[in-house]
Amino acid sequence: MPSLGAARRKVRSAACASNLRQLATAMHGYTTDYFDWLPGSPHTSGSGAYFGSERELEDGSEEKYQWLPNNDAWPAVHAYDWASPLLLQLGMRPPKDIIERYELGRGGVFCCPANIGRMIRTNVNRFGGLDKQTQACSYATSKWFTYVKTRFKTMADANGKHHIGGTYWVRNQMPTDYIPTLARVRKLDRKIFLADAHRSNRSPSNPDNAGKEVDNGDLGYTTHGAWALAKRDTPSLSYRWDPARKWAFRHDKGVNAAFFDGHVEHLPEGDSSARDGYGTGARTAEFWYPTGLDTAELSGLANEPIVVP
Repeated sequence: MPSLGAARRKVRSAACASNLRQLATAMHGYTTDYFDWLPGSPHTSGSGAYFGSERELEDGSEEKYQWLPNNDAWPAVHAYDWASPLLLQLGMRPPKDIIERYELGRGGVFCCPANIGRMIRTNVNRFGGLDKQTQACSYATSKWFTYVKTRFKTMADANGKHHIGGTYWVRNQMPTDYIPTLARVRKLDRKIFLADAHRSNRSPSNPDNAGKEVDNGDLGYTTHGAWALAKRDTPSLSYRWDPARKWAFRHDKGVNAAFFDGHVEHLPEGDSSARDGYGTGARTAEFWYPTGLDTAELSGLANEPIVVP
């Protein structure tokens, strides 16, 4: 019956919002314990964690991040893993085994009820290769709150590689004084900490599996946000490409989002080009980027350039 289905969807959305409130509360507990640093950044909880065996940096240099296989950045599973660092705040001790931590961060409060049973394949050998089925990651951060400006970058080794302890995941478009702390986010009630998301592989070898394989770099923990204009027929990331969009905008064609001040909102998809390019709904630029970022400096976007309020 349609009315029963609508009621179930409403219950799932309410439970999802409850999850996000708990996670936002845990994030605030983390920042209190760790000198205001945000979880889920390669420069904070994720320093030295898995990031792909060897990965080119995003700052235009030829330098790379090189993961050391014998390194376990407990509790973080991955450089962008925000979930495992929150386990202690949620009253759970992070397991010693890295795969157990990975799977624990996909269930319970970390799993949107509308996403339960949505299994994906990871194409990261460390987690069992392409045949490893795991629960899809339900919530993701915006990468833009994890970066720092290029001037903070530390020296690479003699081979042009970065390892644990360095500052390397940098973008020159970042505001000059931004670092990933709660205080530097500033407008906490207008910036999103976590939101419904589905980070998928952009170029699966089998078209029938479109959107069913996790992006091999970030394991679903983070996205570039929803402001970028939708490219519905072009392989892209969570909020743009249709195979991913339908799973990200899963609550009445919108997303639930926890803001850095702890409140949760349901956001309809909205329109990135509305309000002279500042966007509406989930496609509001202000939600996904630090204040002061000039989007004219971002490459590959069809959006009208703005300075993020």
